[in-house]
Order: sequence, then structure tokens, then C-alpha cells
Amino acid sequence: MRIILLLVATSAIFAGCFKKKEIVEQKIIGFANSCEPNQLWLNENLNKEIGKDAHTGTFANVITENDVFGLGLRKNLVELDTLRPVKKIKVACWIKASKLPLTALIVYSIDAGGKNLSWDSKSIKDMVKEANKWVLINQTCEVREIVDKNAKASVYLLNSNKENFMADDMEVFFEMK
Repeated sequence: MRIILLLVATSAIFAGCFKKKEIVEQKIIGFANSCEPNQLWLNENLNKEIGKDAHTGTFANVITENDVFGLGLRKNLVELDTLRPVKKIKVACWIKASKLPLTALIVYSIDAGGKNLSWDSKSIKDMVKEANKWVLINQTCEVREIVDKNAKASVYLLNSNKENFMADDMEVFFEMK
């Protein structure tokens, strides 16, 4: 009997020395746009057929000095996950600048009821180091918790300095908590 009690006590002490690992399920929802026709993203009116100069396919989002906004995506947060809020928004996009430096931004905005709840921007200037060449950019934005179920997340290219460049093959990933 003493041996059994000793084994149980030793097991309890040994088990208490190790922390239990908590496995957290992560959910990531992604959207991709190759700039080919009818993909229903923001500013698709700028998608032009440019033939072999596109990164893939024959279309790219052609942003000129007359365009403030480039390719983007808008999604209702409730469509993404009704149980968990968005934690991060990640963007991958191919960019081709006609000249450097390219000072365009990727904007992350969450709005509801006509009010902005969260806004951030990330520069792509340091990622595009060569003109007239397709360059993959990757940016991530941490999102503060939004509880408004009517909120919409928007991710888009902002061309506030009136530059000429192209975007293609944009992917947007929403990572949930």
C-alpha cells in the first residue's frame, strides 16, 4: 500500500513540474485576386489588359498619377468568423514601379456605422528597390479588437503621391484570435 501511495505522490509531483501546453486553434481566411476580369474587388476599374507585361495572366491593376486608390478588398467581419475577432491582416502583392522611390502605401481600415474604428498604413517604399521589375511585397497589420459585428475591413493601395505603378496577384489573409 505504501508503494502505491508513494507512486501516486511521485506522479503528482512530477506532473506538477510540467506546464500543460495549451493548443490554440488558429484560423486564417484568405482571398486572392489575379486582376483577371470579374473578381469583384475594390478599384477593379483600373485592371487593364497589358499582355505579357502582367505578373501572371494578361491583366494588372494599372495605377496612374490620376488614381488615388489602387487594388483592394472590402469584407464584412461577420462573414469571416462570427466567434473570433480578427487579430492580423496580412497582404502579399506583386508591384511594378515605373520609377523610384515608390511611396505608395497599403492601408488597413475598419469602419462601422460611418465611423472609422481602426486605421493603419504600411509603406512599400523599402521593398520596391528596382524600377520596371515585379517585386513581391509582404506586409502585416496587427488589429485591435473590434466588437462591432457590422464592421467592414478594407485593405487597399493608396497612391497619395500621384505615382505610376502596377499591382498584380494580391492576396489578403485575415488571421483570427
